[in-house]
Amino acid sequence: MASIYERDNDTLFHNLYRVSFVVVLLFGILGALILLGNLELGIDFSSLGDLVPRLIEVLKFALLVSVAALVVGIVQVIFTSWFGEEIVILTMWLTPFLLMGGSVFYFQQTQDTDVLGGLVAGLVMLVLVFWTRKSIRMSARLIEVGAEITRDNLVMMRPQVVAYFLKTVITALMVPGVFTVFIGSSVVTPILGAILSTLYVFMYLFVMSGIQAIADAKNISYVNQWYTGKPSSSKAAEDVSKRKSGVLKYAFLMAFLARFRSRNQQGPLSRVGKLMRFSNWKSALLGGGSLTSAAANAAAYFGSYTLVVMMVKKMNSLGAAYKESAKTVFKTFAANIAGSMGFSVIDGLRRLIAAVLLVAIGVFFAITNYGIDPYADPLSVGLIALVFVLIGGVPLDSMFKPVVNSYQTLLYKAYTGSPSSKMDKRTKEIIREAKKK
Repeated sequence: MASIYERDNDTLFHNLYRVSFVVVLLFGILGALILLGNLELGIDFSSLGDLVPRLIEVLKFALLVSVAALVVGIVQVIFTSWFGEEIVILTMWLTPFLLMGGSVFYFQQTQDTDVLGGLVAGLVMLVLVFWTRKSIRMSARLIEVGAEITRDNLVMMRPQVVAYFLKTVITALMVPGVFTVFIGSSVVTPILGAILSTLYVFMYLFVMSGIQAIADAKNISYVNQWYTGKPSSSKAAEDVSKRKSGVLKYAFLMAFLARFRSRNQQGPLSRVGKLMRFSNWKSALLGGGSLTSAAANAAAYFGSYTLVVMMVKKMNSLGAAYKESAKTVFKTFAANIAGSMGFSVIDGLRRLIAAVLLVAIGVFFAITNYGIDPYADPLSVGLIALVFVLIGGVPLDSMFKPVVNSYQTLLYKAYTGSPSSKMDKRTKEIIREAKKK
């Protein structure tokens, strides 16, 4: 009998997701109501009429911050569509020289042979970069193409923005929800409280993973349609609906692995920086976590193309898709490393640009809407600008997700088929060169 992970038509995980969503939502709302009731706010309903103008002002402010975030989110995609390729290539070629230069400099200052780890790591990395330069070039080019697709099809942001909103609401309800489950079941026995609250947290992780997986699957389906024809968001939604069983199996797997993965995962550039010292090599190369977290991280890494495989090959079998994903990871190893490091640098730059833009918008809003003089009252202007950065910057990661999904889909399609006719001649040539033995 086929495993539940291998079956194409299986509703178990779909039903489990529905139950988990309802349980998390209901207990979250119940916990929030209990919390509000215990606060004894003493609201005078006769005075609510006086609060209406303030409420409208708050809503206007929130709307403006949302519009600012939307504009900045589009700007970060445009930035990547212009400079993504150059950033990745420069990062991959400069990093070895920076490691070697920094290592020699620190050795001259300290005479500590431990810091020569950067010199050795830099030399090894330089050889690897030269050996895999064609794959790196393809990765860089496809990151930029993925950003171009997103820039020209901003509708791809819609499922990610919806997912961000849902995840924000679910997360806000999770804390009072898990508190309610624990307190309610602990009346019977504390052990039951611990078990049920742990189960509730896993349901929450499954719901969060499911929301994100569905949004990502819609992006992947859209890019897959773009690759061969005219894309449509409605067709992408229909495609995901047909593959929902497989998508939610994948979400369940990611939720399960999330329970064991290290919560202090470092970016690729941070891990490269740790190679400066020989004493840090073990933690830098192995992740520095427990064997369980290392195994979970490895399982998630080898399954990174699972969702792409499901949507591109029209399958619901998690087992078959995961096996194909693992094969793809081996094929695209160098490109994946280049992509991870490139995205790490792009991420830092886009966050910096976003912060500058949001501060500028916040200052402009403070001056034009409230008439605040930034020279006479810099604190008030600064606080308003800070609110724009803190609130407006939160959804930007979600708005950049279509670029990441586009890149993964393009990379998979490039290695498993022919370049799209929509790609320019240079991109097609880069892909062909990278696939040569």
